[in-house]
Amino acid sequence: ADVRREGYYNLFKFTRRAANLRANIAYYSKDKRRKELLKLQRGIDKAGAVFNKSWLLEKVEILAARVEG
Repeated sequence: ADVRREGYYNLFKFTRRAANLRANIAYYSKDKRRKELLKLQRGIDKAGAVFNKSWLLEKVEILAARVEG
C-alpha cells in the first residue's frame, strides 16, 4: 500500500509541476524555463515509484520541445 501511495503521490506531484511550468512558460526567462525543466526531469529520474511514468515522460518531452522552441 505504501508503494502504491508513493507512486500516485509522485505522479500527481510531477504532473502538477509540469502543468505549472507549461502555464507559466511565457512568463519565465529562457534560463528559468530550462532550469525548471531540468529540475522536473531529474526529479522524475530520482523518484522511486511513479505510476504511468512512460506517459509522464512523454508529456515532459512535449513540454521540453515547447521550452526550447
